[in-house]
Amino acid sequence: MQIIKEDGRMNRSIFEVCPDIVGVNLLYVGFNRHIPSQGIEYKKWWYDLFVSKGFSKFTILEIFSMNVEFAEKYFILDRDIDIDVVEGNVLSASKYFKDKEFDVSLWWHGPEHVYEEEIDLALKELELITSKFIIIGCPNGMQVQKAVYGNANEIHLSGPDEKFFKNRGFLTKVISRKGFGLKPHLTGVKILHE
Repeated sequence: MQIIKEDGRMNRSIFEVCPDIVGVNLLYVGFNRHIPSQGIEYKKWWYDLFVSKGFSKFTILEIFSMNVEFAEKYFILDRDIDIDVVEGNVLSASKYFKDKEFDVSLWWHGPEHVYEEEIDLALKELELITSKFIIIGCPNGMQVQKAVYGNANEIHLSGPDEKFFKNRGFLTKVISRKGFGLKPHLTGVKILHE
């Protein structure tokens, strides 16, 4: 199994869009295990990136039980990192967490996995539990993807684009992904505090 980092340009784009992101508590929505057909297992760049920015409390919210089990093993047993893992759906995130519990919620390559009309519900749920910043990452437009490793939650159900997120108050950046044959990547940051 090949281990790769996600495209560094996509990761760095979070702080290019909004360099003032600060906090201690981060919620990471979604934790996909791997993509066997491509022989890829992702290193969790977001943990290292946000630790380097001073974050020290991490929680994963993941809907697919196999991914929950993998996350618990990957972080708690294999890497001895203290991360809470919660099995649940972003569409009802406030059911699992307190009001404004997190400084930052990161929904990275997740919006495309729900129907477009559900994205607004998910964003409202994230606003209830987040005090400072909501960060999204997704293809900029519809990128077809079927179920992966038996997980129907990996199907792409919508194709939100830059305009969609700008209309909802996000600062955005679009990054081409040369060589992948994929739609460009969209990073968006919504500032919740004044």
